[in-house]
Amino acid sequence: MNSLKEWTPIEVNWNDAFSKRGWLEIEDLEKKSFEVHNIGLYLKSDNRYLYLANGCTSDRASITDLWGIPLGMITSIKLLS
Repeated sequence: MNSLKEWTPIEVNWNDAFSKRGWLEIEDLEKKSFEVHNIGLYLKSDNRYLYLANGCTSDRASITDLWGIPLGMITSIKLLS
């Protein structure tokens, strides 16, 4: 991730947490994660998150739809440019 530059279009694949409500039988528990694919503009990363925006203004002063994806849940990152 250190080689990614700000505003680079990327696809991030990651495993999200999930929950189910109501009564469940123990044998019906699913032990799979929820696989997510996000496409957006790389903003930055720190020691906990990769920050991704779905869009920005032409002067890049404002963004829309900020995602903070936990680093430990990321399975792959693909450059799209």
